[in-house]
Amino acid sequence: MKRFRSILAAIHGDRPELGAFARAVRLAKQGGASLTLIAVVENLPWYTRLVLPNADELQSFLVREQFEILERLAGPLRDDGLTVSTEVLRGRRHVETVRQVLRGGHDLLIKEAEPNEGVLFGSTDMHLLRACPCPVWLVKPGHGDGPCSQILATVDPSPPPDEVDLLHLKDDPAPKDPALDSKILELAGSLAESEGADLHVLHAWSAPGEMLLRGDAMLEVMSNTPVDRYVKDSRAEAQKALDDVLAKTPDLPERRTVHLLKGNPSDVIAEFAETRRIDLIVMGTVARTGIGGLLIGNTAESILQRVDCSVLAVKPDGFVSPVTLD
Repeated sequence: MKRFRSILAAIHGDRPELGAFARAVRLAKQGGASLTLIAVVENLPWYTRLVLPNADELQSFLVREQFEILERLAGPLRDDGLTVSTEVLRGRRHVETVRQVLRGGHDLLIKEAEPNEGVLFGSTDMHLLRACPCPVWLVKPGHGDGPCSQILATVDPSPPPDEVDLLHLKDDPAPKDPALDSKILELAGSLAESEGADLHVLHAWSAPGEMLLRGDAMLEVMSNTPVDRYVKDSRAEAQKALDDVLAKTPDLPERRTVHLLKGNPSDVIAEFAETRRIDLIVMGTVARTGIGGLLIGNTAESILQRVDCSVLAVKPDGFVSPVTLD
């Protein structure tokens, strides 16, 4: 069973996000992990210092206030035997949070999502998803204090390496880390067991270029028969790739259902999560440029803009955060 050893819970504002906090405490108790509570007080803008002669005192007051909030939360946990530390940081929230992950070697960051302009995950959330080197659990407001009942693990295994693709229809501009799917399954399976949840494993597949091949111009020179065969072969390849990654993670819980669904991944995953009332999606984020961490992948970005449930995002091995301690 995958257990976290060092959990970082980010608390924001004057009212602690009890859902994310409760989730962090629950995980720490289940796995015997240490728990660090942090708050980030952003520096006052330069113009504030021009109109407020006591701006430095105000900043210090905000830091003390946040520290008192964290200590009130930590006290009862320490009495229960948990190892809990608190720290108030100053600066840009996502930058200082990632720096704390780097300094502390935390293996999970958990915080409450901050909805903005009709989407569940706001600017700070997206920055953390792009830059944080450890898994990031963003809890939907009001949904963190109870156990998950439906967990969805989304995987995207590569097709067989010996596949012939003369038209280069299946070229992927970003090579996939074959270990990422196993990490997703291991984590999702472990959480499903500890939460007593149903586990869903989903792989969305497609036959690239199918609509083009079925166009009127193409049908003038060829029938649908070879296209149908191509689509059938594409599904078979997707099934084999899915079977292979499942075979590499043999310890998944018995309460699981595997889904191989045709369609655009962002459409398929968003619709599945809504219709099945998924509580948590465990998914991977893959950089799409040579500069690590700047993007998390077009598909992942699209999914995160459409889903309305908590998300646990996992980075591939070797990910290097663009945020540094310098």
